[in-house]
Amino acid sequence: MMKSCYVPLLASLTLGCEGSYELRVFGEAYVEQGIPSDKVRDGWEIEFTEFVVSIGDVAVSGDERVGVDGWYVFDLARPSEGIGHLLADVEAPAGDYAVVRYRFDAPGDVVGGNASQKQIDHLTARRTALHAVGRASRDSKVVEFDWDFPISFGHYCKIDERVRVSGGGTTQFTIHADHLLLDDLGPNGEISFDLIAASDVDGDGHVTPDELANTSILPQERYQTAGLPIADLWRFIGNLALTLGHVDGEGGCEPIYVPDRYGRLENPGSAPARGAELYAAHCASCHGVHGAGDGPEADGLDPRPTNLATLSHEVLRDDYLYFRIADGGAFFPYASTMPGLGMELDEPDIWALVNHVYALRPGH
Repeated sequence: MMKSCYVPLLASLTLGCEGSYELRVFGEAYVEQGIPSDKVRDGWEIEFTEFVVSIGDVAVSGDERVGVDGWYVFDLARPSEGIGHLLADVEAPAGDYAVVRYRFDAPGDVVGGNASQKQIDHLTARRTALHAVGRASRDSKVVEFDWDFPISFGHYCKIDERVRVSGGGTTQFTIHADHLLLDDLGPNGEISFDLIAASDVDGDGHVTPDELANTSILPQERYQTAGLPIADLWRFIGNLALTLGHVDGEGGCEPIYVPDRYGRLENPGSAPARGAELYAAHCASCHGVHGAGDGPEADGLDPRPTNLATLSHEVLRDDYLYFRIADGGAFFPYASTMPGLGMELDEPDIWALVNHVYALRPGH
């Protein structure tokens, strides 16, 4: 229950005494009620029977930072009477709160949400963050879909004055399910289904990820990729899945690539001999002896291995390198064949590899 706190309308949410900060998750009417044909570019009517998403690394911050432990799994296709589903009612100290954070990822320790145990087990077994099930119909034709999305992607969202209410604060994590069906990764996307339906090459009425992966978007006038090197429809839709997360309706969020758990680790320093040994055993076959992405197995990989010797300063960070080595890249936005080594190597060994990556830079 909300405590009585005075909240002036300033440039960020202000709690005048310790009170409750309510966090809700909403998939909007399109996921709860379906997408009518007049909202779809090519006239399909679309409904979601399940839209299950795993959310964690939740925090509100400003003068204070208040974290919400654990993972929350929601089926957003369930009716919420337009108000979304409660994630948490956070006890927040007095102060200004200007930012919320949350992450899509495979569930860890699940402590809340409205999903069934079967739905949670489904995400856990497949190491996925999103499971979308539904159907599209036009005239007498029906095409069904059942897609799992391996995503590891966070959101940094600035709060605006629309969330300020007397007696506490409320922020809504708005999940735009319809973005999965847009036909452009840029600002000109429209909800479309013709190309997805045409991917059902065996004609069984079910469009699978494998069928989408075998559908080229290169000949399409639409399905633009905003400059990303994407050639098939499955990778295109997977990148659309990264655009689902908003705040308070249409509020935009900036990406957070690294999970919170890796940001709290500390690099113990270099172990050159161990790093070189581990790199030769686990990495050189793809990334090459000197990290140029030219290992003996590189030619058969899509996308090709990264040139580690020319990494940008944005990714040359302890937390990011540890994350990618530990978790690999078999998830969106990377969608690569890089295996995660977190179950095989201990923390000191992963740090040794991180520091070896630094050593691959020219002139190091």
